Amino acid sequence: MKNKITIVRGVWGQNKHTLDEIFEKPIFENEIVFVWGIDNQNYLKKLGYKTQLMSIEIFDETFSPFYLRFLHKIKIIEEACKQFGEFILLDWDCYLIKPLDDKFYEYLTNGNETQMPLYCFPDKKHLGFLDMLFSDRFPVLKRNDEIIAGKTKKDN
Repeated sequence: MKNKITIVRGVWGQNKHTLDEIFEKPIFENEIVFVWGIDNQNYLKKLGYKTQLMSIEIFDETFSPFYLRFLHKIKIIEEACKQFGEFILLDWDCYLIKPLDDKFYEYLTNGNETQMPLYCFPDKKHLGFLDMLFSDRFPVLKRNDEIIAGKTKKDN
């Protein structure tokens, strides 16, 4: 399927459930998978995916604690921002209901810099997830206290 914006996905670790979710062939023409691990990269290439190896290791040990397990996605976002500026990050369990049409792209790009539906991670002081996430470690992310507080520019 032709797509106007690069589709970005990621693979790390060797979780059978995740590997089973990978489509047998790429769905989009303009799609790249950021991948950790040579075996994972070889598997994806065999299926026909364009890949970028993030590390020869299958998992970044820095992200091994339970509450940091999805930080690979942040690294993917950081790298995709550098390379593409504009992209769509999709998990493997995202399925198309209908093809991406011009109306979809118009809605997505109409005057909004970032549109990012994310899972909610509750922050507890002993975890410090938000402080770590918005630290200098991930410069692509900028903390916006108004957004975190639930306010938008329209509320002001």
